[in-house]
Amino acid sequence: MSPAVGPTVRSELTRVAALEADLSQLSVSASDLPVLPETANYLEAIEQASCGDGSRLIAHAYARYLGDLSGGQIMKRLLARSLNLPASALSFYDFPAIADIAAFRSDYRAAIDRTGGESEDFEAVVAEGALAFELNIELSVALQAEAARSRHL
Repeated sequence: MSPAVGPTVRSELTRVAALEADLSQLSVSASDLPVLPETANYLEAIEQASCGDGSRLIAHAYARYLGDLSGGQIMKRLLARSLNLPASALSFYDFPAIADIAAFRSDYRAAIDRTGGESEDFEAVVAEGALAFELNIELSVALQAEAARSRHL
């Protein structure tokens, strides 16, 4: 692992099993889900960000994990209410290995700030951050459109 991103890799943020459990609760198989072009674009950006010393990945950690630790908690409540989903289908937004989310979020933000500031190309990390947010927005819009299409089938 690159020293540039090491401080942002935290086991407490791993949620693959939670995502799989959510899909199971919804009776959906990951293999049945379409791979949207926006998803492919996002994956390509992450792959490109991993090139060199990988420091541009810091921007994706910021967008993804700090977003999930903050706004993700709001998203969980909105999804539960608007789609009438049980908590067992929204475990992706839970962080059971984190006792104090606010304290963890603060510590994680400090680690991101520190590693980003130590990057050899700080401007590239900042530009990647803008791209990460743009890609998240594009993916969200595409998912909303796909959900609307699915409801009308």
